Amino acid sequence: MSKPGEVLREELYHFAMVMEGRLLEHEDRGGWRDEPLDYLFKRLVEETGELSAALLAHKDKEKMIRECADAANFAMMIADNLRRASARRNEEMRREASEYWKAVSEPEVSKKEIREVLSGIVSAADAEGAVDQRDKVVIQTLGLLIDGYFELTSMGHIEKEKRRIEAMKRAAFDEGYRIGKGRHGVEG
Repeated sequence: MSKPGEVLREELYHFAMVMEGRLLEHEDRGGWRDEPLDYLFKRLVEETGELSAALLAHKDKEKMIRECADAANFAMMIADNLRRASARRNEEMRREASEYWKAVSEPEVSKKEIREVLSGIVSAADAEGAVDQRDKVVIQTLGLLIDGYFELTSMGHIEKEKRRIEAMKRAAFDEGYRIGKGRHGVEG
């Protein structure tokens, strides 16, 4: 941890040291990361009650400081669990979005694979004499439709990407303009 006053206020630094000391005293209890929020809140209320009793009884200052740290530690535990839950949810959302994007942007089969299947069907049927000219035209048309689908799909993604890049450029320009105005003392 840094020296008092470097990053944290001196008062906060000293209080954080007391909080850490109280956590170390109770380290055998297994921590708070798996505790439900309602349990931690109940303990916060209990510790606040103990602090209140210590203040009303005019106990020694060290006892009151320890009770302050106990209450603060339970508030910190609640905040830490909320922060980690939020980070986990954000990571889950990123993973879900990534999986969704992959599913919609990458077809399960490639154009080449479809072409190979169509070609195989035509070859097998032709070898048996089961394909006439009209069937070949239908299969060729189907191939062209598939080519067109893949072309449109990839162009759609290219256009989306171009729009996204343009939006990022505009945002960067706007932010640069806003920062530049601030540097030169020009108000907006």
